[in-house]
Amino acid sequence: MNTAVKNLVEGAGTLAVGAALWLLGEDVHVPVIDLDKTGVVVACVGAAQVLYGGYLTAGRASRTRG
Repeated sequence: MNTAVKNLVEGAGTLAVGAALWLLGEDVHVPVIDLDKTGVVVACVGAAQVLYGGYLTAGRASRTRG
């Protein structure tokens, strides 16, 4: 698996986990962390990783056209 596809897959998974934490973690009370705020951060990291994978894919497509 090349780097661009790996970043897209990992980013999509991270984004999904972050969105689940954000939406479902509001009612769960953990003493140290706030799960809905953590979910927002994790979702943002996942979105950034998806965007970077898309950037790598677009760069590869323009290089192969020559």
